[in-house]
Amino acid sequence: MEVGSDSRIHDLSDFLAVSGPVFDALPDSIRVVDMQSVTHYVNKAFLQMTGYSPSELINRSLYDLYVAEDVSRMRMTFGAVVKTGATGTQTIEARLRRKGGDP
Repeated sequence: MEVGSDSRIHDLSDFLAVSGPVFDALPDSIRVVDMQSVTHYVNKAFLQMTGYSPSELINRSLYDLYVAEDVSRMRMTFGAVVKTGATGTQTIEARLRRKGGDP
């Protein structure tokens, strides 16, 4: 299946329809992005942490909210995951800008 195909987005939509309510109940912030780093879902904890509304985040790049100095490391890490198809948890420290612009 080609990345970004309609069926892949449909599968993601189905996944979020089931998982979204569970994610919203968690105290941890969660953001779901596709293979092109486009945001498709953020839970309530993520919204509370950043001060943004869902409409301000959905369909935006994963990198839009991070401090510029951290973006190149994030792109390298995310690119490696996409390229290798790695699964599991990948950890990277990066500074997130809240709605007022504060990191």
